[in-house]
Amino acid sequence: MLFLRLALYCATMLALSACAPRIPRFTVQVDALTSPQAGQHTSYMLGVNNEPNDPVQAPLPGSIADTNRTLIAHGFVPAPSADQATLRIELRYGISAPQTETIIHDRPIQGKTGAQASSTTVTSVSPSGETSTTTSYKPAYGVIGYRQETELRTTYTSYAVLSAFDAKEKSAMGNPIEIWRIAMRQTSAVNDLKRLFPVMLAAAAPYIGASTGKRIDVTLDEDDASILMVKGLPIPAKNGKKEEEKAKK
Repeated sequence: MLFLRLALYCATMLALSACAPRIPRFTVQVDALTSPQAGQHTSYMLGVNNEPNDPVQAPLPGSIADTNRTLIAHGFVPAPSADQATLRIELRYGISAPQTETIIHDRPIQGKTGAQASSTTVTSVSPSGETSTTTSYKPAYGVIGYRQETELRTTYTSYAVLSAFDAKEKSAMGNPIEIWRIAMRQTSAVNDLKRLFPVMLAAAAPYIGASTGKRIDVTLDEDDASILMVKGLPIPAKNGKKEEEKAKK
């Protein structure tokens, strides 16, 4: 009886997991550069440096708040005034026009490929002892060919860039001195920068003010604790403080 209950419980849990909605997963490309002076600068002023009339760079409500939360969680401090800031951080972001491509798939065609097995049965015996038999064959099935199918796939590329400049000094030529920069890019079928901006920030957060050495891929589920932190949402307590510590790393 106990075995039957356990079997029924396992079957129920498998059915529920199969029916549960799948959490979207995104892969973000992150590319971070830094200078030796990066560790000397933590106080900052933040501003958006998008083109005002560019529809690709339309204003994004909440982007400053999300970015501030991310910077503060990783050791940066908002300066009370521009005079007290050692960093001037510029934020740029946008989303591309739709990019459509044609994907060709070879779909396998299933059918009979021959006989898998045969069996012979005696159907009758004559007075002289001769027998009549019937042979039956069990067909084998497999791929007998391929059919080409085309699919139109539309994607959008979202991006964000944080550039940090020395707020106190300029180069000998009078140009701003860049202390660090981090670029984020995500390509998918999602045409919603407001949804993807926190995902990109969460993926890039551990590398702000550091260097990745090359462009790297960071994959996150949309309900990841680090994304919730960027949004300023409460982190589920199922794993206690470990989830909060993970979000800040």
